Amino acid sequence: MVVKVLLHLRREDDGRAVITPVEFPHLAKDGSSVDAARRRVLKAVQQQVEEIRPQLRHGMRHLPPARVVDVPVTRPASDESDAIEVVVGLVIVDRVSAGKTTYVALAPNVPGVQVSSKELADLLAIAIKKIGKQLSRMPVHEAIAAGETGRVSLESVDINVAEPAEDTAPAGPQRPGGNAEQIVRDAGIELTAGARKRPMAGVEVRESLVQRILAALATPERSCVVLVGRPDVGKTALVYEVADRISKGSVAPGLEGRALWRLDANELISGAMFTGMWQARGHAVVQLAHSTHAIFAMGEPGAIIDAGKHYQSDNNLSRLFRPHMETGELTLICECTEEGFAAARKQEPSFMDAFHRIDVAEPTAQETHLILNHAARSLKEAQQVEIDPGATEAALDLTRRFEPYRGLPGKCVRLLEETVRSAAASKVERVGRTEVVQSFAERTGMPLALLSDEVALRAADITEYLTARVLGQPEAVDAVVDVVMVVKAALSDSQKPLATLLFIGPTGVGKTELVKALAEYLFGSRDRVIRLDMAEYGTADAIQRLTGTTWTREGDAELIRRIREQPFSVVLLDEIEKAHPSVYDGLLAVTGEGRLTDARGRTADFRNAIVVMTSNLGVAKARSGGLGFSAEPATEEGARLRKRYVDQVEKFFRPEFFNRLDRVVVFRNLERETVLRIARRELGHLLLREGIVRRGLLVEFQDDVVEALADIGFHPRYGARPLQREIERAVIQPLARLLVEARPRSGDLVRVTRSGKTI
Repeated sequence: MVVKVLLHLRREDDGRAVITPVEFPHLAKDGSSVDAARRRVLKAVQQQVEEIRPQLRHGMRHLPPARVVDVPVTRPASDESDAIEVVVGLVIVDRVSAGKTTYVALAPNVPGVQVSSKELADLLAIAIKKIGKQLSRMPVHEAIAAGETGRVSLESVDINVAEPAEDTAPAGPQRPGGNAEQIVRDAGIELTAGARKRPMAGVEVRESLVQRILAALATPERSCVVLVGRPDVGKTALVYEVADRISKGSVAPGLEGRALWRLDANELISGAMFTGMWQARGHAVVQLAHSTHAIFAMGEPGAIIDAGKHYQSDNNLSRLFRPHMETGELTLICECTEEGFAAARKQEPSFMDAFHRIDVAEPTAQETHLILNHAARSLKEAQQVEIDPGATEAALDLTRRFEPYRGLPGKCVRLLEETVRSAAASKVERVGRTEVVQSFAERTGMPLALLSDEVALRAADITEYLTARVLGQPEAVDAVVDVVMVVKAALSDSQKPLATLLFIGPTGVGKTELVKALAEYLFGSRDRVIRLDMAEYGTADAIQRLTGTTWTREGDAELIRRIREQPFSVVLLDEIEKAHPSVYDGLLAVTGEGRLTDARGRTADFRNAIVVMTSNLGVAKARSGGLGFSAEPATEEGARLRKRYVDQVEKFFRPEFFNRLDRVVVFRNLERETVLRIARRELGHLLLREGIVRRGLLVEFQDDVVEALADIGFHPRYGARPLQREIERAVIQPLARLLVEARPRSGDLVRVTRSGKTI
């Protein structure tokens, strides 16, 4: 019988090629040429096709229409990297059943991506979301490598499958689990294949945990283990230590000689397009465990629960494994957080009850120092870089202070590793506290002056920086400067956000601009503002949309998702008074405890964020004193407005919410001189645009032009916000026509004047 297999070919400029069977992406092979890669792939595909069920082979006799579509996908920002856009090749296959077409999409370069839909537009949206999720789980270099490079095409090949012989006499002896082992080997890594050169860092600190894990694995019946603890507490390191001891024989007789495999559930079922394929691979795992007593470390239990699910069925890999786990025939090691354990148990309680739960707590500061010192010695040997005691102390101090949402010892060990490797690459021979602080500043975007006690920080410098960007609001700038100085002095409450502020005042006077300037100063970019328009959260389901719901697959709503992606940020809740009252109750946990828990029990940490809410409460009454530019003395006006605004805020919000605000910052009406300065600044920004700079032009604005723009561009209700529109209408559009039609030469002078009311 002849079956047809679709191949995804990627040819590089140097002649090398990577070929991925679309139905079996785990069999991807590369070679020095297309022919070499093709020969390797066909050999593996031949064996795979002969092993699948006859019904599946029968369905492969005809090849459905297929094509490749490139889709841009963003890998979300994380602690380790900024957001990365990757162009991923998507193979779309048209499958017809009962006269109706279902579109199936697979990403050959991204494991675990296979989605389907009856609508092509919906399919692309679902696929992009799924690919983004998978990329977020991959290291940065793997995510970048998943992008399409070179020339890409699809190719169909014929595979001849021998018809089964009628003679049904039993075959000769076979190696136990031979076929099953190949399936597992294609998707996983045998950790016990070779001993490590050195033990786990600080193994003496975790000896009792290692012994508990080994004892549970050696249990004759229920022998599965789930390690539960915060991210970076060392759960994966414990798994590798167990593998190392098994490989060396330093274990009880019941564990001697057993293999321990690292096996990802998504990798295992990757490319399982047809009914029964993922079940067959799951049975292969059980078969290998039965015949060789192998142990499988499979990461998060939630991934096992999700594996095999689709929109028409909740059947999954965990249900296939559970009976074999309960009898002791199958031994798994999983690892997750407390929230992940609760979410998995809510979905599949019987599956989770088949595990021995072992909690992995954070080591104490003294134990962490032991682990760090061991890691420092290993890094010194590997990188040939001297490491001062101050470096390990700085790694511990900085991560404990600024990364409370991650666990020890992983977070400080990782910072030390990053610093030493960077130093080795730069030919630096010694790493001290200064280098660690510099590395942390580069990772988080926070200024060195804020992190290092050795770098002085003057309030006047911060004031100058912010005042250059926000004009006419000295009290508001002073309030923000106070926040920065408290953070610098490390006097902020470690169990709350760095600050919780309410900016109140008229529209268009600089509230949002000050938030952006603060983010730029603290975290190096205005993109570090997480902005939510609270007018969009005014309905009864607002809190569910903020924190997610149990019936959504992702479980993450906008606020929680974005603060997880970038915990070092300024959270801007714009027009907070327009939110539904349930939102205020939800924000009590953010402002009081620095955390917010979603519907699936997972916590987002706000303790490295500044929360700023803006409001126009009381503005209508404040205007009753007059419209236009302020003529009242600044001191009297400020005191009157502050009292009026604060009174309105206290009346609107419940006391428990109002009392969680660190400061109410009042923004005053703009004075005429301030609007003139804003107009000059915006015209100065215009001179830096590419069309002016590239042409080498000189542009001169007369004073009466600036005054006209300020008069027309200021509105007593909307503040200076209309100024941008007026500059666009009166200056930019006529200037664009002049540049295009008159084609001035480099060095020419363009003079902008006023004639009557016309610019």
